[in-house]
This record gives sequence, C-alpha cells and structure tokens, in this order.
Amino acid sequence: MRNVFTGRSGFALAILGAFAVGAFLRLYMLPSQILLDDEWHGPNQVIGTPFSSVLTTFDGKDNTSLPLNVYDWLLLHTAGWSEFTLRLPVVLAGLLGLVIMPLALRKIAPERTAAIFAFLLAIAPFAIFYGRFSRAYVLTMLLAYLALLSGRRWLSGGENRAGYAFLFTGTLAVYAHPLSVVAVAAPFAVYYAGTLRRTAARGGRADDGVLVRPESVRRTGIIQILLLVPIAWMMLSSPSGLPWGEGSWSLSGLEDACALLSGTASLPMNIIFYVLLLRGAVALFRRDPLLARIHLATFLLYAAALAVSRPFGLDTGVVVLRYMIVMVPVALSTVAAGIDSLPGSREGEKHRGGIVAIPAAVLLTAGLLVSGPLRWIYEAPNNFTNHSAYQGSYEPLPPDSSDARHVYPGFSVRRRDVPEFYRRLREMPEVETVVEYPFDVTNYNNLFYFYQRVHGKRVVAGYITDREILGHRAEVPPGDEQIPLRLGMLSADRILSHAEDPRALKFRNMVDVTDPRALARSGAEVLIIHKYVMALRFLPGGHDAIPVRYRSAVAIARMSRGVFGPPVYEDDEIICFRIGKV
Repeated sequence: MRNVFTGRSGFALAILGAFAVGAFLRLYMLPSQILLDDEWHGPNQVIGTPFSSVLTTFDGKDNTSLPLNVYDWLLLHTAGWSEFTLRLPVVLAGLLGLVIMPLALRKIAPERTAAIFAFLLAIAPFAIFYGRFSRAYVLTMLLAYLALLSGRRWLSGGENRAGYAFLFTGTLAVYAHPLSVVAVAAPFAVYYAGTLRRTAARGGRADDGVLVRPESVRRTGIIQILLLVPIAWMMLSSPSGLPWGEGSWSLSGLEDACALLSGTASLPMNIIFYVLLLRGAVALFRRDPLLARIHLATFLLYAAALAVSRPFGLDTGVVVLRYMIVMVPVALSTVAAGIDSLPGSREGEKHRGGIVAIPAAVLLTAGLLVSGPLRWIYEAPNNFTNHSAYQGSYEPLPPDSSDARHVYPGFSVRRRDVPEFYRRLREMPEVETVVEYPFDVTNYNNLFYFYQRVHGKRVVAGYITDREILGHRAEVPPGDEQIPLRLGMLSADRILSHAEDPRALKFRNMVDVTDPRALARSGAEVLIIHKYVMALRFLPGGHDAIPVRYRSAVAIARMSRGVFGPPVYEDDEIICFRIGKV
C-alpha cells in the first residue's frame, strides 16, 4: 500500500476517483431541482435594473455577490434564465474545486494527505449543497482556500508568483463574498503576530517558517487594500445597510454547525471526525507550523468577526458555517493530515507507509457517507433537495410532520392535516407530475417539499408574469388589526413579472400558469392552485404565521375553469384541475 496515493500515476488516479465521486454527488438529480429561497436574491436584485446600477450597487443585506449579479444580468439579456444557466458558475466552481484544491494542497503537503482530502471533500454534504445552489458560497470557499494556501507559500518563501496568486484569489474571494476579507487577513495576522513575538524575544530566531521580506508584506498589504476599496465603498454607501447586530450565538446552532462541518449527525462518527481533526492540527503544528497558524488564525478571526458583527441567523448552524465556509476545506485537510499521521503511516516506517492511513481513510469516508444525509436527501422524487428542511440540519426528517429548520421561525403541519387530494395522488399511477401555484420561494413559507413526501409525484412550480392580476391579502386575526403588518414573502410572480421579455424565462421546473400550451408542454397532468399560503408576519416582539390569499390564484382558477373544465377536486385550501392537451 506504500505507493497507492503517491507517485504521479497513483495521485492522478486518486484525484480522478475523487472527482468522479464528487461530480456524481453534485450533479445527481440536479436537473429536476426548483430554484429556492436565497437562490432568488440575485435574480431579484438584477431583474428590471439598469446594468450601470448592477455594477455600482451592493445591497449588503440580500445581495452578497457582485460577480454573480453581473453574470445574472448579462444572462437574462442574452441566453435567458433557466435553472441550469443560473447555477452554472456555482456548479463549475464546485467541480473545479474537487481538482484544484487538492492540487494546491499537494504543493505544501504530502501527496497522500492531499489525496485523502480530495475524497473527504468529494463526499462533504455542505460542500455538495452549495456546489449546486445558486449563491456564491462554494466559489468563496474555493477562492478563499486557495488564498490561504498561496499566502502560506508566499510567507514561507517570498515567491512573487505565490504573492500574486494570494492577491488575485483573495481579491476575487472578497468580491464574491465580503466576509472573505477575514480569510485574506489571516496570513497578515500570522506574519505580524510572529513579528511581535520575535520582537518580544529581542530578536530571537525566526522559527515559524516566515521568510518573506517586510517590504514585500507592506507592499502586498497596500495593494490588497487598494483593490478592495471599490467593494468597501459600495457596501458603506448601500442604503439597506448590513444585517449586523441582529443575531446571537446559541448552543443548538453551534452543535448543528459542527454536524454540518463533519457531514453527519451521528455522534460516534462526529467523535471520530473531531478526534482526527485535533490529531491533524497537532501533526500540522509539528510538520508545517506556518500553515497550522494560518488555519488557527482563520478560525479565530472568523469567530471574532461573527461575535462582533452578530449577523442575523447566527443562532442557526447553516448561517454560522456558510459565513466561514472556507473552514470546510481547512477542517477536511486537517482531518486528512490526522489520518496520514496515524502510527505506521509515515513513509519509511518499516516500509509500512499507508498500511494504516489508507484503510482508515476508506473507512472514514464510507462511514461519513453512510451516516450522512445524502441517502435520504436524494430519495426520489425530490425536487427540493436544497430546501432548508433538508440542509438546515443533518438529523433525519420526522415522518409525520414538516420540520422547520429555517433562519426565520417556520410553521409546521402534520401529515394528517394535508389536503386529502395529496393522499389520493399517491394512488394515481396515471399522474406523474403536478404544477403547484402560487410559489412563495422562501423556505419558511414553502411546504411543497412536504406535500411531495405525501403524494410522491414530480413537482413543477407555477408562476405568472401578468402584473394586472398580481396581489395578495393577509387574513389578519381578530384583534390584531392595529398591529403593523409586515410580511416575509417573496413570490416568483413578484420577481418574474419584472421581466421585460418573458421569452427570456426558460425554466425547466417552472411554468407560466397563464399559458395553457406551456402547461401542456410541462408534462404535468394536474394543476394545483392554493387559495392561500401561510406567510411570516413580523411582530414587535417576534414572529408568527398568518394565512395570505392571492388575488392571482382566484384569477388563475377562473381561467382554468374556462380552459380545462370543472375542477377534479376542491376544498377550503386548494382547487385542482386536470391539464388536458391544448
């Protein structure tokens, strides 16, 4: 086993195998996935907006990636929007990262460590989730991690090429997500902390591996600051401000963040993962103290930044980890180093190099994959694998009720309270696909994923672009008329109705329900119109949920009666029509 992961051919085969596994997990069922929740922030920002505003405006609250916004605008006005085209940059970043990050690690770490890291990254559920979700987090992870590794090479040797790579990847990472400035600052923090330590030791020997010249650090720092001035100016001048000072830490959120990082809710697997993480950190401090200090500085700086800024949602694990998403490859590479440091694994140790590390890596990878969430997230049919019910925690979903795992407090329904028609659908083999309308894209208002678990059919989301029939009315509970009404809602109708040319909307898993021909082409046999949806209401002391009736739903039901005939089912909540050939 000595050369399984070492040597040019062995390492290449390992990376190829990891890429094949990772690509499969990132692409599986992806064509059928409906755009959800935060994936709509970019389209919502750019649709109906002049290109000059897209280039110069940064909404720090909901608009966290200037490069993706530019891409979304150009896409809308050229090839058009579809699930595939909107997600394409993120998917490519996730796939490229499977190769680029292990190759970059290989430059400063043993080949076997890099190969083990490649497999752990390939099966990491958090990296998989954001590798198929149209937000910049996986792009941020790739760029920030490359910046950390380039920073390590630059500090240790002062190579101009490594310094340029650090500047390039670090700058792009911050433009992809501004909080990446923390990762960019980590190598500088390590350098100046070492300088202070040596000064305190009265010029003692530089034993931390830093060889870069001080003038190179100063010059690089000045260039970095100048490159980040535009994004800083846009953030500071944004009228909406930043979502800071609205959150607080919670023990359950930190526990979820730890499970999301390891990729499993299994306690035994988490114990194994974090023991190996600690072992890897110790091994790094012995073998590569500079890289270990950069890793530690990155974690501490992110923790400090979140503690000071207290962003909204800090009490949920998914928010904590996605803000510091670069810690995913940092942690996985450290675990890989821990595995590679197991007794009997080092090259030259009685010719037993790899006899422990390779089986341990295989067992850990298999254990994380089997105990992780992918086996039930990928249980077909599921057109909502990116819903926070699946991604907010890796605990299996309860079978008989919806599960609120959102940043905002969601509402929950029991299976027995779901409209009877959904249970009937499961017994209708002639029905393969249904259209659900209206479509509130926010996770906390969206129960389509739970209805799908009841009826077991493919789901297509309905929308309209006709502004004349848009509108909704909240059913305010008696006695609450004086409470200021502010709803947490974001409908596909409201966003897509701003499209100048509806022909630019080329979605595979969404359909304009005002177009009978489009409904027929969708492959759906049934149109389900919801008379109301539950919406989040903001109250002075918290939140609750209230029913909201859509004016457009009434208009679509009236139109459907004229096109498809009488409904096949109706109750207080939904009205359903058979979609015929037109």
